[in-house]
Amino acid sequence: MPQRADYSEIPEVFRRAMEDEGWQEDQEGQGPPPPPPPPINNEKPWWANRRIWLLIALFLLLFSFDWIIAQYVDWLWFTERMYANVWLTQWGIQVAVGVVAFVIAAVLLLVFWQP
Repeated sequence: MPQRADYSEIPEVFRRAMEDEGWQEDQEGQGPPPPPPPPINNEKPWWANRRIWLLIALFLLLFSFDWIIAQYVDWLWFTERMYANVWLTQWGIQVAVGVVAFVIAAVLLLVFWQP
């Protein structure tokens, strides 16, 4: 029958080996203690809140409702008269001019903005 190993001496062996390497029992470690971990911030930024985005979407829908209805009525009228291409061309030009004006204004603001 194999003899069981005696594991009770293992901690003592480790202690002696560490003392042989210069470690003392009253020593906690070498050097300054590590810095404490940074505090955990569970607070989300304001733009991550879904309710704010929902309110913004509802606000935009409310104030653009008249414009949406007017565009839809114009589309129906131009389509009935077989002039859908005229309406699409007019609308496309208005969108293009708006985008160009936005880009020019943004560039001017970025160039001349003084904090």
